[in-house]
Amino acid sequence: MRKMKKIAMRATIIVTAQAEYGGGLSEHKEIKMTLTGGKLTNPLICKSDMFGTCVFIVEPLSEKDPDYSITLQAKKYVNVDKTFRVEPAAIAMIPIRIELTATEREKRMKPLLPVTR
Repeated sequence: MRKMKKIAMRATIIVTAQAEYGGGLSEHKEIKMTLTGGKLTNPLICKSDMFGTCVFIVEPLSEKDPDYSITLQAKKYVNVDKTFRVEPAAIAMIPIRIELTATEREKRMKPLLPVTR
């Protein structure tokens, strides 16, 4: 019974990356998300699904525990770090917008000119 109560107290974190350029599902694939902090002894790493989502199930935090921190990394996008806390048995939905790097934004704003001969 004690073990079931402990399992029921776990929190679910659903992180969804929202790409600045909504250019189809390929923009959301393989966004690397790294969860650290809290009661974790090692980071949890997830590659997002085609919708930019990862799900983590973690132990709830006590007042003495550090906050959880999530880092998002994707090619052509600026890395994003976000810190948060979760309550016992909570389902936390965390949308995070990821921005294009300056170089990539420039490329997309100035399409290639046609080659003339």
